Amino acid sequence: MLAAPRNRSPRPGLLRLLALLSRDAGICELEAELKLNPSVVVQLLRLVNSSAFGLGRNISSLREAIIATGTRQVARWAQLL
Repeated sequence: MLAAPRNRSPRPGLLRLLALLSRDAGICELEAELKLNPSVVVQLLRLVNSSAFGLGRNISSLREAIIATGTRQVARWAQLL
């Protein structure tokens, strides 16, 4: 069994992300904030690439994921997290 230290909680980063979204920040600002939280980025990419989302193509970059989902959907998703 391998043990690894747990990453810090993404909660402060999510709160900063929600603050950016509430003031209609640009994609560059959202991308910069998300890059500070790799675990959140992985979850967003999983969401966008899930079959339930139904894009039909593979999204591999953070910018593409933000554009594909839209800021309103990112805000809803961040609130759920």
